[in-house]
Amino acid sequence: SGANTEIFTLRASDLESPAFFQCAVTGTNSSGAATVMSPRGGQSLTFPQPNPRVDGIFSGQTHVGAEISDATTVETTVVGANYEVCTAAVSGASGCKIGVAETAVAVEGDDVVGQFGSNQPQSVAVDSNGVVYATDNRNNFGVTPTRVINRVQKFTPQGGVPELVPAVFGGNVPAPGGAPTSTTRFYENFSLAIGAEDKLLVEKRFPSEDTTCPAGMASINERRVQEISNDGSTLLDTHGVCGGLDISGAAGLGTSTTTGDVFLPDQSLDPGQRVYILNETTPPGLNVDVPTPTPTSATVTGTIEPNPEAYPNPPGTSYYLEFKLNSEPESAWTRYLTPIDVGNGSAPVPFSTTLFPLSTNTTYDVRVVALKEFQAAKTVSTPQTFTTPAAPPERGSPGRLPSR
Repeated sequence: SGANTEIFTLRASDLESPAFFQCAVTGTNSSGAATVMSPRGGQSLTFPQPNPRVDGIFSGQTHVGAEISDATTVETTVVGANYEVCTAAVSGASGCKIGVAETAVAVEGDDVVGQFGSNQPQSVAVDSNGVVYATDNRNNFGVTPTRVINRVQKFTPQGGVPELVPAVFGGNVPAPGGAPTSTTRFYENFSLAIGAEDKLLVEKRFPSEDTTCPAGMASINERRVQEISNDGSTLLDTHGVCGGLDISGAAGLGTSTTTGDVFLPDQSLDPGQRVYILNETTPPGLNVDVPTPTPTSATVTGTIEPNPEAYPNPPGTSYYLEFKLNSEPESAWTRYLTPIDVGNGSAPVPFSTTLFPLSTNTTYDVRVVALKEFQAAKTVSTPQTFTTPAAPPERGSPGRLPSR
């Protein structure tokens, strides 16, 4: 009938013949207009009969509806700009409109600045000047070659339009491994925070074998925190290197602009939910005595100060020995046994370890390595040189006394 109201009352004349009904919704904004139609509703109907008990009043009337699904999408022929800034003060026709959708990064050039990939951003941080930082990680393994973008976008306020100017942050720092921006898989950015002097802190994934750790083994798949200057040109520090912080426990990032401490929550089940405090730490104190050799061994003694700075809640400290032949190069240092825990107290802890077995009449070098938990800091003693004594002479076999 051409009705344009929300409710339409059926009349007897409307159902003199079979009828179907549809609903239409038209949306209009400054970019254009579009109309969407519902599926046809209702069936072939006859008008309800009068209730024989109440003359002239109809009961049990048939209601015929047609609905537009919530999933229906209305697209205008003219869309908004690639990048718009929406504020609470913007309303009506001047408000934000649907823009050009970002893709999953199939080819070079799909990574439009100011746009975000699916399920992004995951973390946002704002500095004292109103600069907004946001993570944007997109991996498309369905194309060849694989297209990967792990980046942080920076939105800087300005007086003109748009109110925030988008840019990729940290493009001047080497990547992967340096900047938050990387086109290499397994370098995702998890969360952001603002540190002292508006430095940006980026919690980032680093894959296994990215780094050779102080203890000599390769790093595992872990989280680290990068500290980057606010202009994105300088990587100032990387916290948690070789700390082994489980990537499954990522749960945000915090910082103290007073102390410089970085607070990193961990929701992983092993070793258990906790908050790590990352900052510069003082290496363990270490004093080593002169080794005491025997023909086949050498005992090394001394003291270790696990926490000489008396820092609250410090990581634990362990130690181990390394040795080599005196004639061998520096590359020949070999660890002796596994690290031995000495706790995290501030008082000196005595230690004693015996190297065994050694060759007799041989000159060796030995040193002690004291290492804090999470590879936070280590101290390596000055090498001590010693020579094992020659083996004592063997006793001869007993002989017989001459007979008389």
